[in-house]
Amino acid sequence: MWVAAACAVHMPPSMKPLALALVAGLALVPAAAHAGGYVGAGIGTSASVNDSSGSLASDSGHSGRIVVGERLSRVSIEGAFDAYGLTSASRPAGFDAHSLGIAAKLHLPLVANLDGVVRVGLEHTWLAGDAAPDLTGDGWTGGLGLEYRLKFALASASIWMDYSRHATTLEQGRTKLDATADIWTAGVSIGL
Repeated sequence: MWVAAACAVHMPPSMKPLALALVAGLALVPAAAHAGGYVGAGIGTSASVNDSSGSLASDSGHSGRIVVGERLSRVSIEGAFDAYGLTSASRPAGFDAHSLGIAAKLHLPLVANLDGVVRVGLEHTWLAGDAAPDLTGDGWTGGLGLEYRLKFALASASIWMDYSRHATTLEQGRTKLDATADIWTAGVSIGL
């Protein structure tokens, strides 16, 4: 819950109502029987990009995500590493984007073993290109998705799919770029 509260303090004003609603909702959610650590990985679509200068575009490659988390009842605290490629809208140049973040994830039971998931957090992003200076910046991430829990005799796992947005202000020297990347990802997590 403290991660969601921290997100509310550092988020853009347009996102604060969502984070505050999440914090309030967490206080009202009863405990569930599912808890424990997990690791996971997912593969996603290419990033749909929008930036303040119109200089970035989506590439045709896939994106990827690695997650490590701890589920505490219906709330998870999750660290994630995201990677995706971008291109220049005006010249033949490629960029690699990498984000490292932490988020609170709320699991909302829908039917047996299927949860709706709302995720919100903070992240740091690095954008490196072969024909441009490297840019770094801080921002927020959020997502909506579904997660189906699988139970085996000796382990637990889940399969998941989500739509996520990564919003960052990238800077280097006098260069400043506000950018968003939207990605659909499908993955698998395994309980520890």
